[in-house]
Amino acid sequence: MTVNEGKDLDMAVEVIIQCGDKKFWEQNSGDKIFMKQVYKRLLLKLQEYLPDFKIANAVIHFDEASPHMHVVGVPIGRGFKRGLSTKVSKRSKR
Repeated sequence: MTVNEGKDLDMAVEVIIQCGDKKFWEQNSGDKIFMKQVYKRLLLKLQEYLPDFKIANAVIHFDEASPHMHVVGVPIGRGFKRGLSTKVSKRSKR
């Protein structure tokens, strides 16, 4: 296998989302309900913008300097001419 082969064959992809900076969250650190609402809305927007990214897990980390969310999902590719027309892939129409 060459270096470039297999790069788009990951079964799952992780995305880390951070909203605001350390100073913002220091000023709002007491309101975890607010933080959860912010990240829930971002997660809904992510699903809206990327409907073929099927989210398997999303976790907010409150234990570091700035809260952030780890999102693990499966990218679905469509329109393949060889094999299945729909399969796990970061790309479509090969």
